Amino acid sequence: MFFLKVLFVFICSVTVLEGATPTEVKCPKEPLIRHAKNDLCSKEEQYIKNKEQFNRNKYREFLESLDVFNFDNSTLDSIVVSTPRLGVAISGGGYRSMLTSLGFLLQMEKWGLYDMVDYISGLSGGSWTLMGLILNDFDPKLTLDKWNFADDLLKGVPEFDITSADIVSGMHSALQKRNSQRDSNFSSFEELMDYLEVVLSSLESTPDMMVFQKRSESPLQKLKQLFFPNDTFSSPHILDTFKNFREILEFYIDLHLDVRPKKVQGFPVTFTDYWGRALINRARKRGLSDENSTSLSTLISSNDRFQKYEAPIPIFVSNCKNGFLKNVIFEFTPFEFGSWEAIGRLFVKLEFLGSRIVAGKAKKCFRNFDDIGFITGTSSSIFNNAIIYMWQKVSQSSHEALRALKVLLSVFGLNGSKVSRTIDEAGLNFKTETDYAVYQHNPFYKYPHKENILTSEDYLYLVDGGEDGENIPLRSILISERNLDVIFMIDSSSDIDNYANGTKLKNIFEQLKEKNVEYRFPSHYITLASSPIIIGCEPVYHNNGELLPILIYYANMQHTYPSNMSTFKVSYEEDEIEGIVNNGRNIFSRDNSNYFRNCLGCILLKRSNITIPLNKASKFCSSCYKNLCYS
Repeated sequence: MFFLKVLFVFICSVTVLEGATPTEVKCPKEPLIRHAKNDLCSKEEQYIKNKEQFNRNKYREFLESLDVFNFDNSTLDSIVVSTPRLGVAISGGGYRSMLTSLGFLLQMEKWGLYDMVDYISGLSGGSWTLMGLILNDFDPKLTLDKWNFADDLLKGVPEFDITSADIVSGMHSALQKRNSQRDSNFSSFEELMDYLEVVLSSLESTPDMMVFQKRSESPLQKLKQLFFPNDTFSSPHILDTFKNFREILEFYIDLHLDVRPKKVQGFPVTFTDYWGRALINRARKRGLSDENSTSLSTLISSNDRFQKYEAPIPIFVSNCKNGFLKNVIFEFTPFEFGSWEAIGRLFVKLEFLGSRIVAGKAKKCFRNFDDIGFITGTSSSIFNNAIIYMWQKVSQSSHEALRALKVLLSVFGLNGSKVSRTIDEAGLNFKTETDYAVYQHNPFYKYPHKENILTSEDYLYLVDGGEDGENIPLRSILISERNLDVIFMIDSSSDIDNYANGTKLKNIFEQLKEKNVEYRFPSHYITLASSPIIIGCEPVYHNNGELLPILIYYANMQHTYPSNMSTFKVSYEEDEIEGIVNNGRNIFSRDNSNYFRNCLGCILLKRSNITIPLNKASKFCSSCYKNLCYS
């Protein structure tokens, strides 16, 4: 039987791809863990220092392009000495966020500001933008050209429109139910295959099974609804439909073959590994070939623009769920993985992520664990929750349907059951939720003088960076150690009708307030949607007395195209891509306003430590501050 042969290959085959498999290496003599007190790692600090000269030249070009200042050369020389340090924060929101942010960056580039960006942070859909930029020499246009938006991100999963809040709350209740009423696993491979044969044979059975009844509770009909979203399954279309089923199976088989070598090496594999490979495959349209490494540290070390200090430092953001923590942010940079939170402030060298490190000492070292697909999948793992949530909704009406779905999903490696693994070296048993990305070994395990939930177990649970309500990756680039002057935020959250209204920024400000950092912010967030708003023009300070950056907040709203697509819309037509990208351009430029472009010059000059000459330019900037700055 074709299906059983395919599934057998799916379960048993092993293929090794360079970059997809952690590789054991000799441990270096120098420490791999850094306890961050009030400093950046040396490589990040050196990179920013080397980028300063490149930024000065770009800043000069930007100021010369404005028509309101007309500074002479000596004045420009004095201004660019203190070029402001810039950051960009890209929110979650699936392809809606990715396409909007790419348009946003393209317009920044056109206006001469993109090259000046020192840091660019992303989470969820925003992390897809980061991955695309890294794979395409930090070129937004090339990222658009080489990403495959036409094919579904995950085959066999229909598009649907549910809010992030529904998913998170639904998953929380589902987790509780799963933990209290867990089904027993199949006792053997033979039993699993026997049950699959019954299910799959029934899919090819009598004609009366080929018509869907919307209110039917048949598990087989539920399975058909999952894999065959058409309303009917009549005989004339049977070959096309089974061809579709075969394509779906082959899609997941390919993912399995990519991911399985990691499991063979002894690392736990979760849905995030499959999800990450699916993302990598979509980034490969006329782009990355199979033989290239997908290790983030390797990609960065071979990136021409980054090696010339001409690219921003990318920061992927996720949340930690060890012990059901909330709002504990972890980040991945090209140099390190770790957290600035008070509970942590520990970092490991990125290239050795996955190594077994106990009490700060390396015991067994690996490279290539830092797969860019896995990291991007970690930051966008709300899609894990969405898909599992959807499958659970499909099967709620029948226990037998749920069992049937679990069988197929377990074969695909996409089940929600517990995965047990014994670590012989440590003598430690633990169980992991496949809804979470599992980072094991935990590099901070038993770190001296850090006895807390982050160091007590040899694994970390990481999830979508926006799952705790902070859907804009602001806090990582807001830390005083990075010393930014201006941060541009593009918020594509789904607050109202899949548009943003500032609610997620409010959530972040509430977190900052607990840390004695307080920006003044409007109480009526919906008013932000009509235009960018600038926050912090009047000096705001960290609790250590250092100046906080000026924040420029942009909400995704319709300017030239209705850009409120569902977060879970998984494929796009050319006209949709063009429409949302151009809308992103207009969001940044305030509909290509020359007045706003000149005003951005005024905002940057605020952080150049100069006094604008008392002339026409001075009056213009005063008007800009009054019209755009919230105070």
